[in-house]
Amino acid sequence: MTRRRGSGLVMSLVCMAVFAILAAATYRLARAQTVESIFFMRSAQAQAIAEAGLEDALCNLRQSPAWNAGFNQKPFAGGFYTVTVGTGTPVTLLSRGYSAPIAIIGRAHRYAGGTVSFSGSNKALNPGFASLSQSIFKVDGFMDAYDSTIDLNPTTFGFGANIWSNAQVNVKDASGIKVRGSVVYQQGASPKPAAIEGSVALATYTYTLPFHDGSAYVNSNNNAAISPASVYNASKKLLTVGVGVTAAMAPGNYYLNGMTVDGTLQVNASSSAPVNIYLNGDATINGQVLNASGYPGALNFYGQSRITISLSNTVPIRAVIEARQAAISVNQVIYGRIVADNANISPTGVFHFDMEGRFSPVARAGFAPGSWYSGP
Repeated sequence: MTRRRGSGLVMSLVCMAVFAILAAATYRLARAQTVESIFFMRSAQAQAIAEAGLEDALCNLRQSPAWNAGFNQKPFAGGFYTVTVGTGTPVTLLSRGYSAPIAIIGRAHRYAGGTVSFSGSNKALNPGFASLSQSIFKVDGFMDAYDSTIDLNPTTFGFGANIWSNAQVNVKDASGIKVRGSVVYQQGASPKPAAIEGSVALATYTYTLPFHDGSAYVNSNNNAAISPASVYNASKKLLTVGVGVTAAMAPGNYYLNGMTVDGTLQVNASSSAPVNIYLNGDATINGQVLNASGYPGALNFYGQSRITISLSNTVPIRAVIEARQAAISVNQVIYGRIVADNANISPTGVFHFDMEGRFSPVARAGFAPGSWYSGP
């Protein structure tokens, strides 16, 4: 009887050991499957992040086909992507996507890439605002609109000088219309309706102001083509056109850390071959800037940092100024479009919005057929 009881105890211990081993094996299997499913999920996330990096790069190339800065660990969806732009021809892109981290294992990673194909250009419609500002937009002068595709030198102007501000719009409280357009603002008191020809509305969202990245032109630009050479300081990237001096710019991309024009700057550009000036410093224009084409879109000022731009001359300037971190002061007649952090159309300022500025030329950039690839 004692032996039977002892053998029963042994059998019980053996069964318990077997069940313990099975439980441990089941736990390890379940844990491995859980980790594996998390890894597959993170791998899919890493693939999506890599592809998002490619789309971001293509967006930059559409705006500037010479862009080659790429991205280094740009955060996205809990992970990040790093994009490398090839320096050869044709342009190639390689994006490496990294998922959100996984405990113990770390981040899953995938890559994707391809060869970029450019196929001419098309035109993307923006909301048709003459002026976009991040903070205060002030009008003490006058604003109206025209269309340069109809008449480069109109004698009459019309409605269409619309303003959008992510903050306030202040229009001089005086008799008569000051803005021949509509106004959208986000903060502060409403501008006086009597001074606005169109509607006045309170914004329900914040508008993202456009930005043109000039990092590709810091060292690779057309600065050396500025003539005469004496007006350009190459070591400091400064353009200084003194009183009585005439300087000239040919079509191309220029990168300046500052510019002062007290004389005459002749811009020999056209709508198909523009002059693009990437400004990383203040611009003071008290002299004449003569855009030979007459088209504002042939002369573009693209702000790169928090700068000031001042325009003060009796001769009209025809240009597009897009500098979303800049303080812009207009003390003269300007034909074109303005994007700024804050802008002031002074009592002596007249702003003729070119309605052709509703359209922004962009390159058609995509992947060449059969060139797209991806992997772990």
